[in-house]
Amino acid sequence: MARKSDKRERLLEGAIETIYQRGFNQTTLADIADVSGVQLGNFYYYFKTKDEIVEAVIAERRGSLLSTYAEWDKLPSPKVRIKAFLNTYIDDAENLTANGCPLGGLSFELNKREDVPDLVDKVEKLFSLHLQWLTHQFKLMRKAKAEEFADEFYSTIQGAILLANCKKDSRIIKNQINRLIKLVDRM
Repeated sequence: MARKSDKRERLLEGAIETIYQRGFNQTTLADIADVSGVQLGNFYYYFKTKDEIVEAVIAERRGSLLSTYAEWDKLPSPKVRIKAFLNTYIDDAENLTANGCPLGGLSFELNKREDVPDLVDKVEKLFSLHLQWLTHQFKLMRKAKAEEFADEFYSTIQGAILLANCKKDSRIIKNQINRLIKLVDRM
C-alpha cells in the first residue's frame, strides 16, 4: 500500500504534467487522478479543490526554481550562470514549442479569473524570481540599468516561446536564445 506522501506526490506530479500540457482550464481533477494512477475519490483526501492543487503546483515550481538558482550560483561567473539559464531553454525547446511556457500559460489562464487573485500573485512572484535572479547577475556584471535589461532579456525569451508555439517551430527559440548567448559573450 502506498504511503500518504507517495499518492500526494504522484497527484502533484500528474497535476504539473497535465496542467502544463492541457492548460489549467481544460484539466479536470479526473484527468489529474488518471495520469497519477490515483483514484479520484482519494484525490480529495490530499487536495480539496483544483485551486488547492494548482497552489501546490506553484509551490513546487518555486522550490524547483530556487534549487536550480542555488546550483547555478555555484558556477564561476555571472556570464556562465546566465548561459546555463539560457541553455535550459534550448534543452527544452521542443517541449516549449509544443506546450508553451508553463508559467506563462498558467499566468494567462489565471489572470482571466477574478476569483483567484492570490494564485495570480503567486504565479507573478515566480516570474519575479527569474527577473530578480537575472537582474542580480547583470548587476554583478556591472550592467547599467540591470533591471531594465533583465526585463528585456526575459521578454525576448517569453516572446520566442510564444512565437515558436504559435508557429510550431522550435528553431525560433533556439535562434533567439543563441542570439542572447552571443550578447552575453560580448558583455
